[in-house]
Amino acid sequence: MNDGSFDAFVAGRSSGLLRTATLLTGDPGSAQDLLQTALIAVHRHWDQLADDAEATARARRELVAAHTGWLGRLWIGDLLASSTLLAGLSGLPGFGPQLPDAGPPPDGTAAAVARLPRRLGAALVLRYGEDLPEAAVAAALGCPGEEARARTRRGLTRLRGLLDDGAGRDDAALVEQLRRGLAVQGARAPAAPAGLAEQVRDGQRAGRMHLAGLAGLLAFLVLVVLLVVTTR
Repeated sequence: MNDGSFDAFVAGRSSGLLRTATLLTGDPGSAQDLLQTALIAVHRHWDQLADDAEATARARRELVAAHTGWLGRLWIGDLLASSTLLAGLSGLPGFGPQLPDAGPPPDGTAAAVARLPRRLGAALVLRYGEDLPEAAVAAALGCPGEEARARTRRGLTRLRGLLDDGAGRDDAALVEQLRRGLAVQGARAPAAPAGLAEQVRDGQRAGRMHLAGLAGLLAFLVLVVLLVVTTR
């Protein structure tokens, strides 16, 4: 698809994707960063995508991939953001410490989902929060269908343990409670910001500049080490 159609895609799909990001992260502020990170990845491969449906599926997969790898990026982001030399990275999506959202507390069921291992939580969000068919869940998780089903089953089992209050829920009651809780959490999703497509392009350009800067810094450090070694 041509680059101009990316703007139409963002305008039409960003609200739904931001809701998914809110369900994954449990925090509207973090969800906006996650969405921009995912859209940057989608834009990078935009000319390889056949249509809107394929682009949406790719965006979901990028959301999940970014979310499940989030802890590593947070640690690196905190480290780089605390560096005076690399302080500019704090403005790049995925870098810098995350501030807690000041909005209302999440539904108790959604909060329990947020306590699950991220891959299990993502499976529940996609299956019961977004009501996706199993094939679409597997595609977003980047795994075979049987593995996606297994993650969903394990997620429900772990969730039942976290919600164990003597209610003795069967599977149907647990799923219904989960759907309601995720619906409440999804309603907290913020509106997609205006000019998001251009922000994505700016973020992609900034990412290339920062990578070039890091490569230059690494080359300089290697040169310093070589000079030290050769002059001893």
